[in-house]
Amino acid sequence: MRTLLVLMLVLVLGHAACGQSRRDSLIAQLPNAKDALQRLHLLSSICSLSDPDGRYSLATIHLADSLIMHGHAHDTTVLVSKGDALWQFGYYRFDPGPDRNEDSAFHYYKRASEAYAASGDERCIAFAASNIARFYIDRGDAREALRLVRSALPVHEKWHNAAMLIKDHGNLARAYYALGDLERSIDQQQLALRYAEEKHAVSDGAAILHNIGTIYKDEGQLDTASAYFSRAIAAFKSGNDAPDRCIM
Repeated sequence: MRTLLVLMLVLVLGHAACGQSRRDSLIAQLPNAKDALQRLHLLSSICSLSDPDGRYSLATIHLADSLIMHGHAHDTTVLVSKGDALWQFGYYRFDPGPDRNEDSAFHYYKRASEAYAASGDERCIAFAASNIARFYIDRGDAREALRLVRSALPVHEKWHNAAMLIKDHGNLARAYYALGDLERSIDQQQLALRYAEEKHAVSDGAAILHNIGTIYKDEGQLDTASAYFSRAIAAFKSGNDAPDRCIM
């Protein structure tokens, strides 16, 4: 077991070092980029690897805006790159740290959604709709969250994207929970659980089990709630995880 853990640590560190090396190589190529489109591609690639202070995301956004103003307003690649950078910068503002600002993150996520919508890329549009729905729920607009997730769901079903289907049904469950429709919330949690089990997503499944238990507790069905909480604890332990990602 010890040998296996050491091997896993070596692989993780090796992967991180490889990613950093690739990022450094891309940064070194920036001064020699032959044109703005190549520079945009390099910047987007850097952001996709790591952008801890948001610097390269902002550079990508500004360059994309310039290209859009100068003949690339309908270029899908430019618009998606802009959306990706806006989303990455929103993530930077949402990530725990001294610069965390949820309102700012929400602002950049909305701008990313607009860029994706302009691009016409259905998968990017669906990704943004599904992920931003949680912000609307937290801000008391569960009905808008329902609208967004319902628009994303057919796309994720079409592409058989299990990870996003878990998120979609989880967000539908959150929205129904916020609206007081506990029966529909449980139905959506069960669908999310089904996809989590199919994908062998242990941590997601454990969080979903916990949330189902929470709903039954709210309904006063304590024995059923206890059974789901027990399953959630067992699942968290099997995944060597901590129960800190419940969605309710």
